Amino acid sequence: MFNYVIVSNEIYASVYFIPLLESNYPSLSCIGCISSNEKVIDTINQLQPDVIFLDADESDLEVFQILDHVPNRTFKTVLISESERYALKAIQNRLDYYILKSNLELQLGTALKNLYFMSFPNKLSKAMILSDDIKTRISIRSSRGLFFIDKESIIRIEADGSYCNVYLTNGTKQTVSKPLCRIEKLLNSSNYFRTHHSHLVNSNHIVMLQYEDGGYLQMSDGSQVPIARRRRRNLISYMSCTA
Repeated sequence: MFNYVIVSNEIYASVYFIPLLESNYPSLSCIGCISSNEKVIDTINQLQPDVIFLDADESDLEVFQILDHVPNRTFKTVLISESERYALKAIQNRLDYYILKSNLELQLGTALKNLYFMSFPNKLSKAMILSDDIKTRISIRSSRGLFFIDKESIIRIEADGSYCNVYLTNGTKQTVSKPLCRIEKLLNSSNYFRTHHSHLVNSNHIVMLQYEDGGYLQMSDGSQVPIARRRRRNLISYMSCTA
């Protein structure tokens, strides 16, 4: 198990950060959430985590002073923030990673794999577990909260301005405030194909490629997805290779 501590306010840690890691990376274990400067150094030294995530936006926590008072630092350090204003301090304090909260889901996977290899270069099996975790689920925010979705439960995604509608195998639709290109990067899978500038489909849920009416895909939920003319040949080649 890869143990970590999050230094942040309790609301951000418990409502968003910890559920995000628990859902997407079961190989990780949160062994502490520190939201006060009191006894923070003793707590870190006692827990001996593999990684510490530091929330630089939490004004009540002096995150950089914390590192100054931890001798013989054996853990890896990841700073998370809404902005890049702490970049110089992060370099001066020799932090291992700097992740923007707006891009947290995308950057976490790469950071965690690299941190694991740095900490345990001979334990390839766990590194592969982390890699598998990244492939199976994604987390996306909607107006109702944070959703953790199995990639294979996504049938298709349709862009609607700066929002997207995600259609799932259970018959529900989730509207999320991310552009389609961002979700496509999150999925990071060869199973998904962009048929149109506003449509992304899971190839495992394609039932039929129809030629009439300009061409469209019949999906497993009965929906029809248009295919841009310039993408039709690529789709046919792709489906022929994966059939």
